[in-house]
Amino acid sequence: MVAYYVTKLVQGEYREWVNLDDPSQGTHIYWDGFLSKTLFWGAAAVVLGLLLGLAGNLGRNTGLRGLAFRTLIPLIALAETSMRLNTEASSQGAVASTTWNVTRLVAVVIIVVLAGQAVWAKSNRAIRPTPH
Repeated sequence: MVAYYVTKLVQGEYREWVNLDDPSQGTHIYWDGFLSKTLFWGAAAVVLGLLLGLAGNLGRNTGLRGLAFRTLIPLIALAETSMRLNTEASSQGAVASTTWNVTRLVAVVIIVVLAGQAVWAKSNRAIRPTPH
C-alpha cells in the first residue's frame, strides 16, 4: 500500500503548480493529500487485516459453523469484480474484462466447493455412530 502511493508520488500524482500564472516557479508536492491517503489506507489495512485474521481463525470451525468465514474472501472477490465489471470494463479493454470474469468464475467455484465440503462433513457426522 505504501509502495502504491510512493509510486503515484513519483509519477507526479501529488504535484501541483506553485503559481499557475508563472509556471517557471515549478511545482511542489501536495503532502497533505499524499500523507492523508497513505495514513488512511494504512490504518484501514491494519483494521481489515485484524478482522480478516479473526475471520480466518473462526473459519477453522468445521461444518456449517465456519462456512460463512471460509467463504468471506471469495465473496469479497466476487463482489469487487462484479462492481468493477459494471463500472470499469468498457474503459479497460478485453484483457481486464476477461481477467475479472475468470476471477468471478473461480470465486463461485470455490464457494460451491466450500459449501459442498461443509454439507458433506455435516452429513458424515450425522451418519457416524457416536462412540459410547
